[in-house]
Amino acid sequence: MTDWQLIIDWRAAAESDRELLIGELWCHDIYGIEERDEVAIVGFMSEVAARAAAGAIDASAIAVTVTIVEVVDDAYLDEWRTFARPWRADRLFIRPSWVDAVAPPDTIEIVIDPERSFGSGAHASTRLALELLQLIDLNGRTVLDVGCGSGVLAIAAAALGAARVDAIDIDSGAVHATMTNARRNKFDDRIHARVATIDGVDGRFDVVLANVLSSVHREIGADVRSRAWLFAIAAGMLDGQAGEIESAYGATTVASRAHDQWIGLLLQVDRANGGP
Repeated sequence: MTDWQLIIDWRAAAESDRELLIGELWCHDIYGIEERDEVAIVGFMSEVAARAAAGAIDASAIAVTVTIVEVVDDAYLDEWRTFARPWRADRLFIRPSWVDAVAPPDTIEIVIDPERSFGSGAHASTRLALELLQLIDLNGRTVLDVGCGSGVLAIAAAALGAARVDAIDIDSGAVHATMTNARRNKFDDRIHARVATIDGVDGRFDVVLANVLSSVHREIGADVRSRAWLFAIAAGMLDGQAGEIESAYGATTVASRAHDQWIGLLLQVDRANGGP
């Protein structure tokens, strides 16, 4: 089977531009990303998908050079697993399923295998969302996870006491990974994942989670607002974008967390000020 790679020379790109580039790439049909000091190597199943991503990168005007390469051996797609490590977000201990480690006694262990497409969940935006999630009393609550990916946020919500978690993503692979990981952590009775966009979700939820790109936050803000009964957690944007995301959600920031140039927001909707 033939696969395709983008070899992205990003030596001239600023660190913030590299982060934006990685975020853009995860919006495409990719197998995985290996980040090195001088280049990023991105795997695709088809030439069409690789060229679409290359076109999006060119349009972004980020200072990188992109080369499209056809490959036959796809073993490189799993190389990142060699470097995966367990990590901690306050009371939560996130362990890749293939890594042996003992969770600290004061933590809740979550075991994740993201499969090829979704990374280990260790990105700064995921950490920020997990930290903010622990500021809420989730016992008996309902949660909606928008853009569930590997399911780490949905599983964390269940582990922290949520009675029901609905997880949605536009990628069927994400839904499969989420439910596989829900079963692995014995939360499949409380987590329900399906292919959907938020405008196809009915009802309201106590908490809505969205760890997505800033452009997506702007698109879904009104829909999240109409479905979040108590709180929304928004992550996946850079620090300077916090104000516009808060405005898009029509909500008030009650807590925030930052790491490097990334920021996560815990938002409370003010329904007395024109909210549904």
